[in-house]
Amino acid sequence: MLLESPPRLKIIPYPSTDFIEESFISTAEQKVSDLLSLKIKQQVLKNNPAGLLETIPIFGTLPLPNALWVSFICPWEYTNGAGRYIDDVLKQWLVPGKSLSITAAIRLSFSFETLTTQRFFFGCSLFELSSVQDREIAERNLKALIEEVRLNIQAVYRTRYIASMKSISIEQKNGMIKENLSKILNVSRSDFEHTLFDQMHQFLMKLGREEKMTEIKKNLTEWVQARPKEFGQGMFSEMTYFTVLFKDQFASKRDSRHISRVIALHYLFKKVLLDTIKKCPLERHMSLKVYKLKLNKEESVLGILFGMNILRDSERLDKQIVIDAIRSCLPEVEPVKDSYLFDQREKKIYLAYLEVHKPSHAPFRFEEITLLREKLGSEIKKQIENDVHPIFLPRNEEEIARNLILLSHQLKYSRDLPQVSIHYEKQSESELFFSIMMARLLPPTAKGLRELLVSGQSELKLSIDEIREIGKLKRKIPKETSVLSAVLDKAPFFRPDYSVDLLRARQQVAYELSKVIGEYRDFNGGMILKQEESLLALRKLIGAMSQDTEFLLENYFYSLRPGIMQTVLPTEVLNAHFELLQKLRKSPSPPILEEKIDRFFLFFVKLPLPFLKETVEIAVEQLKIPSYELTSCFLQFPETSAIGYILRKDHYEDACCLKKALEKAL
Repeated sequence: MLLESPPRLKIIPYPSTDFIEESFISTAEQKVSDLLSLKIKQQVLKNNPAGLLETIPIFGTLPLPNALWVSFICPWEYTNGAGRYIDDVLKQWLVPGKSLSITAAIRLSFSFETLTTQRFFFGCSLFELSSVQDREIAERNLKALIEEVRLNIQAVYRTRYIASMKSISIEQKNGMIKENLSKILNVSRSDFEHTLFDQMHQFLMKLGREEKMTEIKKNLTEWVQARPKEFGQGMFSEMTYFTVLFKDQFASKRDSRHISRVIALHYLFKKVLLDTIKKCPLERHMSLKVYKLKLNKEESVLGILFGMNILRDSERLDKQIVIDAIRSCLPEVEPVKDSYLFDQREKKIYLAYLEVHKPSHAPFRFEEITLLREKLGSEIKKQIENDVHPIFLPRNEEEIARNLILLSHQLKYSRDLPQVSIHYEKQSESELFFSIMMARLLPPTAKGLRELLVSGQSELKLSIDEIREIGKLKRKIPKETSVLSAVLDKAPFFRPDYSVDLLRARQQVAYELSKVIGEYRDFNGGMILKQEESLLALRKLIGAMSQDTEFLLENYFYSLRPGIMQTVLPTEVLNAHFELLQKLRKSPSPPILEEKIDRFFLFFVKLPLPFLKETVEIAVEQLKIPSYELTSCFLQFPETSAIGYILRKDHYEDACCLKKALEKAL
C-alpha cells in the first residue's frame, strides 16, 4: 500500500507573473510547501489561515557539506526589510568573527491560491561555510539566532500593526503595544514605563544592538591578534552566547569594553578549567575574579566572575546559592538587577557572572574586596547543593509492631516513665518527617493522648497515626502504645555545606515532644546523648573556633570508627588527634604526621587521591589489630583526603608496625 504524498500548495506571486520564470515559481512553491506542516497545509487548503498566522514567522534549515540553506515565511504587511535583516544577522553571527558569503538567494511575495486575500513573504538564502570548523560553529549558534530573529520580526509586525490602527486612541495603542511587547520579549508589564517613547525605547533595545556588537567584536579581535596563545577563535562563540542570549537591560547599562572583558575572562576560565579537569578529573577546580566597576558612571558595584567544575551529577549550583555565598563574606550586599549570567553548556563546568552593590551604592573598601577574593571560593564550595531523590518506602508494619512490644515490655512498675523511640522517616524540600513510637501507662488520672496534643504548646506538627491498648501492668493499669508522625521545618538545621544536621533535628523533636507529654525515657537516644556530651567536652577543651574549624571538628568527630569510640576515647586524645588533622591540611606538610600521648599513638595520613583509602585500609587490616585498640577516621576535602588512626598499645614496636604499613601503602 502506497502512502499518500503530502499536499503541495499552489502559490500566486504578487503583483504579477509576467516577468517571473515558471521554474522560479515552481522552486519557490516547493520550498514554501516544505516549510509548512501537514496540519497547516490542510487548513490553508480549506481557506482557513488561523494556524498559519499564529505560527509565522516560520523558519527552516537544510545543511549541506559546505553550505547552509535558511528559509523563512513571514507576513508581507508590516515586515518591510525582514529579508535584509535576516541575512545581515546570520551573515555576521552564524560564525562570529567572520562575515559569511551568500551565494544564492530567493525572494518572493505571494498569496496562496486558496487564500488570495492574505499576502506573505518568502525568502531563502544559501550561506557558504568554508570549513568543517565553521560548519560546527554555525550549527551550535543557529537555533539561538533563529529564535532571536523570530522574536524580533514578530515584535516589529505587531508594533507596526497596532500603530497603523486608526480606530483607537493613542492611550489604547500604548497599552496594546505594552501588552504585546511584554509577551514577546518576556518582560513583565511593570518593567515598561508609562509613555510610548519609553515603551519603544525598550523595543529598540531588543532590535538595535548592531553598533555595540560591532564594538565588542572589534575589541575581541584586537585581543586575539595581540595574544593569540591565550585567545583563540573560540572566543567569538562565547561572544555569540553572551550577546545574543543576555537580557537587553544588561547590555544597555554597560559599555562595550565592560562586556568584552566579561566575555574574554569567561573564555579564559572555561579554557583553563577544561585543561585542569583533563589532568585531575577527580579534584575540585575553581577560577575566580573580583573587580570594581561603575554603572552609569556613578553606581559603584563589584563584578564577580567565577568558574567551577561539577564533580557529581547530583550537584546543583544556582543564583541563590551564589548570592548566599557572597553574603556570608559581605552580609549587606545586594545583587544588581539583571546582572546574573550563567553558562552550563559543558556538563562538567559551571560558569557565572554576577554584580553586587552595597546600600546606596556606597564604594567598596579594599579590605572588603580582599576578603571576598580570599573566602568566596571556599564558601561557594561549601554551599553547593546535591539533589536528593525522594524515596518511596511503605511503612514496615511488622517492624513497628515489634518495636511497640519492646517498648511495652520496658513498663514494669507503676511509676515508670513513658518509653519513646524516635526515628527519622523522610524529607521534603522544606520539611523533615519523623516517626515516634510510644508506650505508656494509663492510670485513672492520666490525660488522653489527643487531649495532650491539643493542650501542648509545641512548634512541632504532631499527628496520631494509631493508638491501641497492648495489655495491662499487673492486670490493673492499661498499657497504651501509639504511633505519631512529627513534621519539622528543615531550614534551621542546615550546616555550612547545606547538608542537614539530622542529629540536631532529632534532638529538637525530642525536646518539643517533652513539652507535650512531659518527662519520658528516650529509648533509642542514649548513645546520641553520650555522643553529644563527648563532643561538647571536646569543644570546651579546644576553646573559641571559627565557623570553618567548627564544621571540620563535627565532621572529624562523627567520622571516628567504631562509633562507640567517640564516647570512649579521652577528650585530650581526640583534641591532639584533631590538631594533627589541622596541621595536615596546612600546606606544605609531610604525608604522615604522628604523635604520642600516654598509651595512645596518633597518626594522620594525607591521601593525594581518594581511592588510596582502600589501599591503606587493606595494609592496616593485615596487622590484625583488635577493633577496641584501633580507631580510624576518613575525611575528604575539595583539595585532598586524609585518613587517621588512634592506636592504644603499651609497646612502641606496635606503633612502628602500623607506621611501616602506612608508608608501604603510600
